[in-house]
Amino acid sequence: MRLRRLLRCAALVLGLSAATAVAGPPVATADAADCHFYLLMQGHGGLIVDSACGFGEDGNVETCKSILVWANVTPQAVVDEACRLASLP
Repeated sequence: MRLRRLLRCAALVLGLSAATAVAGPPVATADAADCHFYLLMQGHGGLIVDSACGFGEDGNVETCKSILVWANVTPQAVVDEACRLASLP
């Protein structure tokens, strides 16, 4: 079970790395910073959360929500608010 979780995490990190290599790294602006800060105040942080905020900033709100749910960010209202903050113009 632990090996399966490690393999899934490695696959996600490699997938996200490949996606950012093609599209370029997300540029951190105030919107992504708001998302990061909000999630840190809720007790969530890390590379996966940072990637989710970057996708939300680029307008991919569904991808942002999917990644945060996969990263076990709960409750759903926290996920919705973080992605909303990231996607603000």
